[in-house]
Amino acid sequence: MNTISNFEITYKIKKMMSKHLGIDVETITEQLNLIDDLGADSLDSIELIIAFEEEFDILVDDAEAENAETVGSIITLVEEKINGINTNTNRR
Repeated sequence: MNTISNFEITYKIKKMMSKHLGIDVETITEQLNLIDDLGADSLDSIELIIAFEEEFDILVDDAEAENAETVGSIITLVEEKINGINTNTNRR
């Protein structure tokens, strides 16, 4: 089984966001909101989630995607999915 470190996950996610949104990877921090701070729209968010699913071979359901609003929450979601942790708690 090929394992990936949290650092590698974070780097890949930020790199993919940078490329998709056309912004400098160095400006992307975990505290930033994907829509409010990075200028993504709802379509960008969906496309990024799909790209993360493909890159990391994971499945993210709609409720999980809706709750992942910041770069940090997206990174955590992907890490938990890779590690087999169920993140869908239906908090709404």
